[in-house]
Amino acid sequence: MKSNADYEEWDHQFLWGFVPTSKHDVYQICGGRGAEYIQTQQSFVTGLLTSLTYGLYNPRLYKIQCVAK
Repeated sequence: MKSNADYEEWDHQFLWGFVPTSKHDVYQICGGRGAEYIQTQQSFVTGLLTSLTYGLYNPRLYKIQCVAK
């Protein structure tokens, strides 16, 4: 599936998502423009990793689509 997101990467979280390892600065990512949408997804692979670690490691796919100029 092709994505039209301007920014897309894995977000690594721990302890069932209560402890994130990074923050995403929308202002910096979109160059001063706002975000049209921000989306997190759990795929089969990230769900499998979460279940294998009993939720101690909880990765998500993070997507940001910036507002068009």
